[in-house]
Amino acid sequence: MIIDTDKIAELLKSHISQYKIHKDTGFSQGSLSDLRHGKTKIEDLTVKNATKLAKYYDEIHHA
Repeated sequence: MIIDTDKIAELLKSHISQYKIHKDTGFSQGSLSDLRHGKTKIEDLTVKNATKLAKYYDEIHHA
């Protein structure tokens, strides 16, 4: 499986709040904060979590 990490990076740079991403995906706000502030790298995400964020990006950009 190939996960487009560019989509995740764009999502993290977007105006969408951590709270909204959290509510829509179940991904923790703390983990989102760590990603947005560079404490965690996208490459270090589990496949499950990376897939979740990439799919969410697709959902909000194809709605």
